[in-house]
Amino acid sequence: MCTDMDSVGQTTDAAAPADTSDAASNGRRAFLQKAGLGVAVAWAAPVIVSTPAMAAGSVPPVPRFLAVGGATWIPGGSSVADGHLHAVAYSPLGVGTWVAVGQDPIADSALIFTSADDGTTWTPNPTGQTGRLLGVTNDGAGNWVCVGQTITTFPGAPLIMYSSDDGVTWQPGAFAVPPSPAVNQLHGIATDGLGTWIAVGQDNSVQGILTISTDNGATWSEPLVLDPSNDAQIIGVSGDSLGNWIIGGSLTGPSNTAVMWYATGGNVTLVADWTIVSGIGSGFVYGIANDGAGTFVAVGQRDDPTGGGFSYTLDDPMIHLRVAQ
Repeated sequence: MCTDMDSVGQTTDAAAPADTSDAASNGRRAFLQKAGLGVAVAWAAPVIVSTPAMAAGSVPPVPRFLAVGGATWIPGGSSVADGHLHAVAYSPLGVGTWVAVGQDPIADSALIFTSADDGTTWTPNPTGQTGRLLGVTNDGAGNWVCVGQTITTFPGAPLIMYSSDDGVTWQPGAFAVPPSPAVNQLHGIATDGLGTWIAVGQDNSVQGILTISTDNGATWSEPLVLDPSNDAQIIGVSGDSLGNWIIGGSLTGPSNTAVMWYATGGNVTLVADWTIVSGIGSGFVYGIANDGAGTFVAVGQRDDPTGGGFSYTLDDPMIHLRVAQ
């Protein structure tokens, strides 16, 4: 049984294999191919996977997503018995580095694996931290940040790890001031590549939050609650060097309303900087990515009217949403 299939630098908690027969799934695959991102798949006894061409060294080490009926995927190195791998990301710096993150639930430890040979072999990086890591990203300049939680039952506690040497060594990040209410978990992490990092999640008052770092993950701002009037969970986040940001998740009240917020001009520190995107319907936004030129794509689950997955393309986040067929 497939436990997770996560977009790079974003997390999903999908409990079942994706249905590849419908338009929504086709849209998700198109989104991943357009984003040009690597993907790891974690099974009940997870393995990290790569393509045969990558393993043979015949494909240049550049970010890619390749899935043709699943036949092009092979086991690639380390496995974690009864573990979970939630997210993976790639940096083109040097020979190219892949980082996959997750959890060993038996040891209750957060996992970080790195690969410098396109997934053929993987090196575990002991975190010394309990819990799980759910999201990972980097700025292409050797700085990495991954996020999750140290306590995996509610009320939880956040976990942030960062690396300034392209994933060789990792240190825990921290809030500049202990937040109140305390943070329950951090799900998603993104950077604009210009020094701003945003992590998203939920606090122990069950409100959706974001927190900002401007020192490559070492310290983090007081969490910003975007909608104090609603319970929420924020999972997806993406930003570009043009100053555009999109975050998404769900208002987790009786209706479970899928929701996104956008910010422009690099202004992200105030509630007033963020504008809500409505009209998606009941459900959840899980993953968001962008092409670096102002187009963002969001994917998730829609509970109405017919259920199933969805993909939305935001050609201009200030204008409209369009279902990606």
